[in-house]
Amino acid sequence: MIPANEDAARTVKKMKQLPGEVKNFLFSEESFSKIHSIQTEFNLVGDQLVLFSRVVRKLYVGELAFNDLPRIFEKELHQSLPLAEKLAKAIRLFFGPYVKFFDALYEENKNRNTVVTISNRDQSSLPNSLQEYLHSYNLKECLPSLDPAQFILLERIVTKIFFGQLPMQNIVPAIEKSLQVDRAVAQAIASKLNEFVFAKYKGFIRDLYAGDKTFEQVVAEYKQLEEQQSQQQAPPPQPARATNDSVVK
Repeated sequence: MIPANEDAARTVKKMKQLPGEVKNFLFSEESFSKIHSIQTEFNLVGDQLVLFSRVVRKLYVGELAFNDLPRIFEKELHQSLPLAEKLAKAIRLFFGPYVKFFDALYEENKNRNTVVTISNRDQSSLPNSLQEYLHSYNLKECLPSLDPAQFILLERIVTKIFFGQLPMQNIVPAIEKSLQVDRAVAQAIASKLNEFVFAKYKGFIRDLYAGDKTFEQVVAEYKQLEEQQSQQQAPPPQPARATNDSVVK
């Protein structure tokens, strides 16, 4: 049942925490136009329109499953089951290639393993070089066959590993479940990630999961190492150049 006291502001705040590509899709003019067309096609007005909007917002943040839509529309919008199923199909088509992402987001929220954001840790807590790296690597270059939703889901897996929330030995099952691929495909994807994404920071990842230090301790050590390396690479100070006025004659 859709709660009567739905907090739209809270839901919009969660939407703003979604991955950039998903956020761009949800807030695009094209998406607003398509949702409006669905509302018009199914003659949703008054209380029906309010309830429909609540349902869609909950889909946006992984608080409802697509498979539950016919039952919800039938009960909440007082529609016949065939009409409710038709409306649910229209919504699923609207989400297009992002259905897999929102299905996975719903499962994560349901199981409470993660939430919409990775955790209360943010990228600013990581060493500077790693922050830059997370903004620069390109999964599409090493895995061009994945669809948009799979790229987003895979980026979440990569981020969890760098935040100490997913041990490397669990990456294949995580890929298999999240991307809905078989074991062989998941192993091939993991191999590509090891080669093109994780290799540069394998020492950091190894220390992160060694078990003898906290996430904060490992990060602090790498930040200190980063600072030392930066000081070593800095050019030595140059002597001040003598001006004409300071030359002894």
